[in-house]
Amino acid sequence: MAMDYRDECGMTRFDSFYAELNKKLPGLKIAYKDESWLMKLISYFLFYNKAFMTSYTTTIGKTIYFPNRKFIQDRDFDAIDILSHEFVHASDSERQGQIIFSFFYLFPQSLSVFMLLLLPINIIVSLLLFIVFLSPIPAYWRKVYEVRGYQMSLFTYAELMKELNYSEEKIKETLENAAQNFNKHFVNSDYYFMWPIGVDDELSETIDKIISGDIFSVDSLYKDVSESLEASKL
Repeated sequence: MAMDYRDECGMTRFDSFYAELNKKLPGLKIAYKDESWLMKLISYFLFYNKAFMTSYTTTIGKTIYFPNRKFIQDRDFDAIDILSHEFVHASDSERQGQIIFSFFYLFPQSLSVFMLLLLPINIIVSLLLFIVFLSPIPAYWRKVYEVRGYQMSLFTYAELMKELNYSEEKIKETLENAAQNFNKHFVNSDYYFMWPIGVDDELSETIDKIISGDIFSVDSLYKDVSESLEASKL
């Protein structure tokens, strides 16, 4: 959906939505990968995701890194949906603590760092374990966190389509197509093959709850996003 428009002060819907989310999660910050030395450094390690710098948004703590400023300017409504996804990650990080969240998000690959501590004890074993844990082992917690994010993406899609007076049938059809695309991220190299069996069932259940309205009983973050969308209408 591409519907970039501005109010009399030049504020876009994205700007307004971001401001509202910041009230829900104070300290939420937007940054840009092409302006960040940290993101450029990380991109060298994420060699398996060639589009990391240009097509993916990354959240560390409460800072959300979009690819660049033009990405948001060209895709205002898509950026709103992405921002709601990353808002879930930022909220989870705030609730659990960034260190704990990051460790489990990167688990089991995060264990490879600890294997280096075994070097003084047994070099061969430590190096072997280091390589094993760096391999694309299914990552349960990363799957859990990303399912939560993509569930919110589906919810935000639905809310935006309601604003545009889409029929319930069209909304469900669009969400089902989106879920199929989201599922690919779980099984391919985008997230280091985090969950090879996919998450079709979980996303399908989410769509049913979105359509029925039961989604608000799942997590209070849905209410936060819904209220922010409503308050951000220009």
